Amino acid sequence: MLELRGYPCANLEQDTQAKQQIICSRSFGERITHMNSMHQALAGYMERAAEKLRAEGMCCRHATLFIRTSPFNDKEPYYGNQVSTKLAVPTNDTRALLEQDGSSDIRVRALRCPESVYTQAGISVHFKPE
Repeated sequence: MLELRGYPCANLEQDTQAKQQIICSRSFGERITHMNSMHQALAGYMERAAEKLRAEGMCCRHATLFIRTSPFNDKEPYYGNQVSTKLAVPTNDTRALLEQDGSSDIRVRALRCPESVYTQAGISVHFKPE
């Protein structure tokens, strides 16, 4: 009854925990078969993740890149893969992240399954304060 009157009856934890990661991921409007398109999408996600890192005052120390096919397509088998990279020097510089991290063309090509048609990709960055 007291809660209905605006008095808290349970001691709920009000402290929020600090973020530990940022994920930039999208499902594609069209299915992707060419790795050039995949590479461009992942580079854009890394750019956005770097912007978010700078806004938070954080640096990336570990990043994961992932690609997936549709789990709902009965005509093709589901395929998903990921690659993780631990950076030698934590950074929030977009250029450095694109050079060092899994968004490089070599890593994208290593992830892919040649017959697959992809519907989603993304980047996950784990960070620490600057």
